[in-house]
Amino acid sequence: MYRCNICSATWGTIPDGAVEILSRNQSYVYRFVDGTVHDLRRVTPKRQQSQAMHTRWHKTPRVGCEFCFPPPEPESPVVQTELLQEAVQVEALPEPPPEPVVVVVAPEPRPNTSMAAAFHRLFK
Repeated sequence: MYRCNICSATWGTIPDGAVEILSRNQSYVYRFVDGTVHDLRRVTPKRQQSQAMHTRWHKTPRVGCEFCFPPPEPESPVVQTELLQEAVQVEALPEPPPEPVVVVVAPEPRPNTSMAAAFHRLFK
């Protein structure tokens, strides 16, 4: 992938008919067929740059690193027609069981004296 340092446009490859005018360091100046001049520099996609930096940061796997532990690939949905046909053929759903009755028992009141608190801590 090439990126122009002048106009920031990007190209996958250098277009056919482009004439190289100047080359210095890793920058190449081209004149395109339409007469425009572009200073092209080869760039790598962000993902490739990130993977290269990853190997410099650490050699052993680290928790939270997207390259050491990539997110799982989404699975394509599988349609199970047999289960779907059975679900369509069911006419009535069974009655749910009655909910159990919950009885709430209030705790016994405790005296709020200092002596009662001391004994409560002692026998806890």
